[in-house]
Amino acid sequence: MENKDKKLSLEITRFIVTGLICAILDFATMYILTVVFKKLYMTDIWVTALSTLGGFIVGVIANYILSTLWVFKNVQDKNKAKKAWFVVVFVILSAIGWLISFLTMEGCRLLYIAWFEVNINTVTFTFSALKTLEF
Repeated sequence: MENKDKKLSLEITRFIVTGLICAILDFATMYILTVVFKKLYMTDIWVTALSTLGGFIVGVIANYILSTLWVFKNVQDKNKAKKAWFVVVFVILSAIGWLISFLTMEGCRLLYIAWFEVNINTVTFTFSALKTLEF
């Protein structure tokens, strides 16, 4: 029983680490794409849609790879994750996740404009170790 608990706690730890890694990759990709798309003079809704989509795709791919290779090592049927229906379900659930992410980002942008009269897509951030970064 003790060995099973240890395996489960290691799996939970790997799951949390994977989530953090994928969140960082998602955010970093979204940030970079936002900067690039703003320089192309795209409208705010397209910047939000495409940058969240790009970040989400990178995060989902990393999550799938890390989950199948590293997180769930103790699964009985390891080939199950490689079957076509599993990948299709994974992609559908990921698409729903992206839609939630996009709607949240766009909703927050519109709320900031309505409540504070601030377009968060044009906010400038200053970091002590970096130069001023403009969106």
